[in-house]
Amino acid sequence: MNADAVIDVSRENLVTRVMELTGGRGLDGVLEMSGSPAAVRDGLAALRNGGRLSLLGLPREPFDLDWNRLVIFKGITIHGIIGRLMYDTWYQMDNLLGSGRLDIRPAITHVMPMEKFESAIELLQSGQAGKVVLVPWGQDAT
Repeated sequence: MNADAVIDVSRENLVTRVMELTGGRGLDGVLEMSGSPAAVRDGLAALRNGGRLSLLGLPREPFDLDWNRLVIFKGITIHGIIGRLMYDTWYQMDNLLGSGRLDIRPAITHVMPMEKFESAIELLQSGQAGKVVLVPWGQDAT
């Protein structure tokens, strides 16, 4: 999907790799969507001074954070994302997909009939799938 880099955090340190790729500058922005405390901390550490962290992931419980080092002294902006603009973003995405400017097909690893919903969830939970598209009941999944 034309990414500049792909970092597998199970094999390499996110912050170290980001700093290598950016010449020590860090990222302009981070979108954290897992709610993982480690991902939030790594995302903050990988941000440049004055960067922006957008949070959509929901942590299961409160967690500690080095506010001085990761937020205050870096002068970053934290933006919480809620669903109030959900329909606007649906329309924006519909326009992007319809225009051909965004091709998401490389991210789709499986297309399955709705009847195989449980199998789709198992694939996702096992890490054997990226994005799964479920087609309506009775329709061909090709």
